Amino acid sequence: MSDWISVLRLFLLGILALGVASCVESSSLVREVLPSGMRVLIAPVPENKRVAIQLWVDAGSAQDPEFAPGLAHLVEHVVFKGQGFSSLARDLDSGNPFALTIRDHTAYIQEFDAGKIEHLFTRDCKGILALQKDPALLDAELKAVEEEERGLLLEHPEQKVYRKLFELAFVGHPYAHSTIGDLTRLRRVPLKTLLQFHEQNYRPERLVLVLAGNVSPKKLLPSIRKCFGSMVPGMASPVPVLPDPGPIKVKEARIRTTDLKTVLALGFRSPARSDPTPETLDLLRLVLYRKEGGLLKKRLVGPGMAKSLSIQNFENRGGSLFTLMIRGSETTSVDRLRQLSLDSLRELGQTPPSPDELDAAKRALEEEIRAEFAGNTVLAIAIATEESRGRALETRQSSLRATLKLTPEQLSAIAREVLDPERRVQVQAD
Repeated sequence: MSDWISVLRLFLLGILALGVASCVESSSLVREVLPSGMRVLIAPVPENKRVAIQLWVDAGSAQDPEFAPGLAHLVEHVVFKGQGFSSLARDLDSGNPFALTIRDHTAYIQEFDAGKIEHLFTRDCKGILALQKDPALLDAELKAVEEEERGLLLEHPEQKVYRKLFELAFVGHPYAHSTIGDLTRLRRVPLKTLLQFHEQNYRPERLVLVLAGNVSPKKLLPSIRKCFGSMVPGMASPVPVLPDPGPIKVKEARIRTTDLKTVLALGFRSPARSDPTPETLDLLRLVLYRKEGGLLKKRLVGPGMAKSLSIQNFENRGGSLFTLMIRGSETTSVDRLRQLSLDSLRELGQTPPSPDELDAAKRALEEEIRAEFAGNTVLAIAIATEESRGRALETRQSSLRATLKLTPEQLSAIAREVLDPERRVQVQAD
């Protein structure tokens, strides 16, 4: 799968709608580092009848070699369809296993009935993420990636705009190319190159095993230690520190397409691992736009203006991108949308939101956080995400508490820093 969070979010919302409401206290989360360096995190939620198992790899499209953008995603495809993870899915009869590649990570994910947990680790797990030396499988997955790309752009043509935003915001940086990459160059990549990438990155030091649901850490950990005990440590190099993309000045691009009409997208890059926190940016997003209101929604969406507005914050280890996607009506020009948007952002930086507006956004943020922990799969993704940031759940909760205490004046100052119109990237599609 590609890394586009909008697509993943739709999938996760579907899980939430079907899932059993649950919650996990940070004090009940068990974390252990095996002798091989592999990290194990277990979140027991006894009232659930299902269990999510996920294997996360500290390598994504940011680790693609320059000559083969998209290699990490292709490796994900071949591993997923191989004999290791797919056989586990068959044994568990999990029904809907899937995998995804994002910029900093690759993940293999499935859910199953809790009654099968005792059979989960009764094997040698060394080959669970093995890559088969099968040219026919590689050819088949290249075709699958091509089909995925066609389907993604057909169903979500706005991805063309998001990709262009990243190109402008991360010039000369590994985040500049899409996760799917360059299919023309991928077709020329030999199987040997995939094996080398796999050998370098799919090492125990870069693996995180996450289980969430009706599990007992005390019962599971001995079998996990035995199952993954044959893995040999010490082979993987540290995850490389990504280069600083450098300062952003105003950059603009235009896309001619029949799929999109009168679309304006703005992007604002945030530095890596620094303030504002992801929770603060989420609050800023909800002040600007939420289902029942938002300052930017009130200013932009309506008759004679924009049809719709979408705001996303793409979080990455090496720097995030806060984006606004505005779809105009047939009678609205892109120039008018741009002027309205930039004027509104400047106003937010100068005039704090009202206390009522900020309180409504805070309530929406709390609801989003509760929903994030409502299903096993989503809970496990949240845990793995915090692990990748080097943060514990306690840190997440502490950051959330601090965010909920922000005053209108403090949020206005954050908006002024993050949403600086003189440091934007801009894409117009028509």
